Amino acid sequence: MKIPFRLILPLALMMMSSSLWATFSRPSPTAPGQYSNWGGEIDKLVIVAPFKLADYNRIVVEPFDTSSTPLPNERDSTYVSVKSALDHTTPVIAAMLSSVLPGAPPQIQEPGASPDDSGTKAGALVIRGKVLTMEPGSLIPVYSPNGPGRARTVIACEVVDGITGKTLLRFQQERRVGPSGGSAETFGRHTQVSVSLRPGPTGSSGDLYEKALAFNLRFIGRDLADVLKSF
Repeated sequence: MKIPFRLILPLALMMMSSSLWATFSRPSPTAPGQYSNWGGEIDKLVIVAPFKLADYNRIVVEPFDTSSTPLPNERDSTYVSVKSALDHTTPVIAAMLSSVLPGAPPQIQEPGASPDDSGTKAGALVIRGKVLTMEPGSLIPVYSPNGPGRARTVIACEVVDGITGKTLLRFQQERRVGPSGGSAETFGRHTQVSVSLRPGPTGSSGDLYEKALAFNLRFIGRDLADVLKSF
């Protein structure tokens, strides 16, 4: 799957050691119900109907809805970074699903296509999502895990059976990235992970905003993939 996306860092960084990613530290039930802090990592998870991931041969990712996501003022220096992150939400999420779930390769539905235009969805799980929040934060060191200066992303989505159209899961997750002093960054809301974040070749602050937002998206994509992997 070709993803020409300048927010995605080199593949080696994208496929970071599993020790950098969150692991579920609490019970992660798969019975129907409404859960908060599911597995110690997932903010909100509603399991509508049980299913087996092994019963599906692929995942269809519909374009994430960003039409109502608040944006910075167009004159703000963060506007371009936020707009770029929003425009590439779908391929980033799909890339993370692909890296974690190779047995159910993702297929991105073309923008503007109706649900039936991408062909039959027999055997597919369908991801329908919306970006609720995409805040760039600041480059000033933030020492509190939930400090207001962190780049903040909130995504909600549904996981749907491709044949019946029945919703199986509802998922909502927030991730934050922000300076923790010096060049190290602390990632995640519950799990704290430190990774060096440096400007790109242009050396602009916009590079740092873009990288922070890209990491948020990738953490959320990984979170969603890990939820699916649990079924």
